[in-house]
Amino acid sequence: MTLQFVSSALVAYPLVAMVLLVASPWRSERFVSRIVLAANVINGGLTVSLLGLYLQSGLKAVELDCGHLLKIGDYRFNFMLLIDNYSVAFQVLIGVLTGLVLMFSRRYMHREAGYLRFFATLFLFISGISAVAMAATIDMLFAGWEIVGISSFLLIGFYRVRLQPGRNSLRTYAIYRVCDVGLFMGAWLFHKLGSEYFFLQYHDQPIDAVFVSLNPQFFTAIGLLTVLAAMGKSAQYPFSFWVPRAMEGPTPSSAIFYGALSIHAGVYLLIRLFPLWRAIDFIPWLVGAIGLLTAVVASVSFKTQSNVKAQIGYASVAQVGLMFVELALGFKQVAMLHFLGNAVLRCYQLLASPSVMVMYLRQQSEGEMTSQGFFNALVSATGTKVQILVLCCFIF
Repeated sequence: MTLQFVSSALVAYPLVAMVLLVASPWRSERFVSRIVLAANVINGGLTVSLLGLYLQSGLKAVELDCGHLLKIGDYRFNFMLLIDNYSVAFQVLIGVLTGLVLMFSRRYMHREAGYLRFFATLFLFISGISAVAMAATIDMLFAGWEIVGISSFLLIGFYRVRLQPGRNSLRTYAIYRVCDVGLFMGAWLFHKLGSEYFFLQYHDQPIDAVFVSLNPQFFTAIGLLTVLAAMGKSAQYPFSFWVPRAMEGPTPSSAIFYGALSIHAGVYLLIRLFPLWRAIDFIPWLVGAIGLLTAVVASVSFKTQSNVKAQIGYASVAQVGLMFVELALGFKQVAMLHFLGNAVLRCYQLLASPSVMVMYLRQQSEGEMTSQGFFNALVSATGTKVQILVLCCFIF
């Protein structure tokens, strides 16, 4: 298998699984479970193959042109993927955590009325987040970004017979729509400059200072719009309020979205567009201030939540705020490693929370546990899993 085939398949196989689930005449839970199991085996094989091929290449960044998907006039939308340290690290994380959540959900969602709908939407999300992880251009990243937003909206409102999930999904999607305009307008402005932003082109070097000085208004607008998009997706202040509302969906979707992957997409966007928003001197200060303020506000909010999923969500947002500070200081590798570690920990905490809650309530009813705090019990139950994070260091 070639690197191009493996990386393309990682974006495409979830869409194939989704089509099989939606178009198939068989709707039984057993059939859906078998499709999920088969897709998970493919996911594991492709993820291991991607990591193996990348290590075999000597950790060399490579841009893959898989052809164009759309052509309107002079504009061509190319399906281009970038394989480098950041994309491979993110994609391996996606493979591991989505594999874990898929296996967990096969039993956790047993006898749910929307069993097929849940997995079809989850596969849509996996395709979108994989496109974000391996996108080589800002246009490709935006396409995956929108798929992630749509699947997030559908899973927050998963329990359609209840009023509150529907309301909260609309509130969350409204924030996404407002902030995603930033990424769309930023990409459009860069095209207006007569160029297309290829991530490999600006991999580890700043944008030409002369080019920036000739177009200061454009670059200021692009930088601010990029930060706006990152703030919305990563729930940075003042957009943090949508996180507890987004927990209305099933626990596995909360774990993969707002504990692990989707909540960190804003951080990944800032890493990918690092030279772009740092081209204007005051924007790194703005990013650092937003991250620091969010870390403080989310830390206080997490202490006041009565819902365990909201507690973990705010704890994750606080850590994302610190990642913004790290990026403002110029520490891309530190922010990426922090991102990988926080994603694994929060995913495990959310997946373990139902079991820990049952244990907590049982012991409380028997008088064995005082008001010591549910979150402390959850941390002690999942803290040993953090040892897995050491493996992430080898990506760098």
